[in-house]
Amino acid sequence: MGWRDWLRSKRESTNEDVLLPPGEHALEPGALSVLVEDHDLRIPNDGGKFASEIPTAEIPLPSSKCRSYLTRGLKQLKHREIMFVLPAREDRVAAGFEQDALNLPRLIYAFARDGHLVDSGDVSAFSENALFGVPYCGIAYLEPTDGPGPRVPDDALVALFLRPEEVSAARIANAYRAAAWLALAYRIFPYPQFSDPMRPAAVPPDLGESLLTKIPLLRATTQARAFLWNKTLTLRMNPGFLDNLGSALAQTGLDPCLAVITGHLPQADARVVWLKKGDCLPIIGRVGSTASTLEGGFVALLGQRAADEALVVEDGFAVQLRSNSWSAINEAITARSVVEIPMGGADDRFIRQFRIDYG
Repeated sequence: MGWRDWLRSKRESTNEDVLLPPGEHALEPGALSVLVEDHDLRIPNDGGKFASEIPTAEIPLPSSKCRSYLTRGLKQLKHREIMFVLPAREDRVAAGFEQDALNLPRLIYAFARDGHLVDSGDVSAFSENALFGVPYCGIAYLEPTDGPGPRVPDDALVALFLRPEEVSAARIANAYRAAAWLALAYRIFPYPQFSDPMRPAAVPPDLGESLLTKIPLLRATTQARAFLWNKTLTLRMNPGFLDNLGSALAQTGLDPCLAVITGHLPQADARVVWLKKGDCLPIIGRVGSTASTLEGGFVALLGQRAADEALVVEDGFAVQLRSNSWSAINEAITARSVVEIPMGGADDRFIRQFRIDYG
C-alpha cells in the first residue's frame, strides 16, 4: 500500500465526529506521540497590521479558539519537532481535519526514519487529497516567532498549511516568501503560525512573471538574510555559505546574474511583501513599528550594468553592478572580507549603499 492510500484509509477508518481530549497521545507506540492542547489565538483587533495600504484580498481572521499538535519523538531521529495549529471550526469539520493533523506527524516520522529530514524554509508537497481533502496541498516549515496563538518551542518548527496555488508559488519562491504573502493577507507579522485549510489562497497575481524565474537561484534560507537599515542594504551570510556563493558567482558567465533566496531576520520589524511596477511600497510589520529594519526575501545580483544601483523589486532587492563592482564582490567573498559599494539611481532615497557581511 502506498503512503497516499495509507493516509486515505486512516482518514476513512476513524470516527470523525470526536475530537481528541487535550493531553499526550501515542501515534507510534514507544516512538512518536503528539501533545494536543487547546488555546486562544489572542489576535489583536487590527490583526497586528502595519502596512502601506494596497488593494489586496484580505483573508478573514479565524475564530479566537485554536488547537495545537506538538510532536514528541522526532528528535530521536535527529529531526526537529513539529507544531501544527488549527483554528477551531464546527466540530465535525474540525474532527476530520484533526485526523490529517495526526497523519502528518506519522508521515514526517516515516520519512525521517528513512533519512529524509525537513528543516526551516523547506516545503513538502502532497497530492491526491492527502491532507484536508485538498488536492496538491503542501506544508511549509518555519521558525517559531512571537505572535498570536500558542507559543511554539524554540527547538521546534511551525508547520504551515499551503493551498495548492501556494505550493506552486513556494517552489518558485520559498517557504518564507509564501508565508509573507499570508502575513499581508492576515495582517500578522512576520507570518501567522496557525493553518486554516478553508481559507482562500494568498499568492501575488503576477508571480509567474517574477524576476526569479529568469535567473539562477541559490537558496540560503537558513544561511543568509537580506535587510535594509539606515539606507544600507545588507546581505548577511553564515561563513559556511561563502564557498557555495563564490562557486555560483564564478559560474555565471558573460552575463552575470544570480539571486540569493534569503530567510527571516528575527531583528527585523517589517518586511517588503510584493511590489508591482507603479505600486507604493507594500510592507507588513509589527504594530507600532517604524520599519527601521526592513527585510526582503531575496537579493538579485546583476552584473555588467552601466551603474551601481539597488532597487526594491517584488518582495526583495535587486542590486545592479558595474564590472569592477562585481569583481570587488567576488574578491571580498574569496578573501572573506566585508565589502561596501555606494549605490545611486532611482531608489537612492531608500538604498544608498550595498554591503555584504558575515555573522
